Amino acid sequence: QGIKFNPLEEEAKAKLSLNIDSLHYNRYDYREINLDLKLSDGAYNGTIVSNSSDANLALTMNGVVTQQTDH
Repeated sequence: QGIKFNPLEEEAKAKLSLNIDSLHYNRYDYREINLDLKLSDGAYNGTIVSNSSDANLALTMNGVVTQQTDH
């Protein structure tokens, strides 16, 4: 769900919910990974949560979306 496509525009708004039932990586199977991310007014915040025994984690992220410039 979202409004506008370019995340660098201040008016851009988006909400993402992603549920991963199973993910195989580097010989491990990770299960029940949930990602929630919200973009509004150039800022984002979100969480990644997994209750899997192989990846028991809870991460919180936030920041501002900016265009990379060369120095």
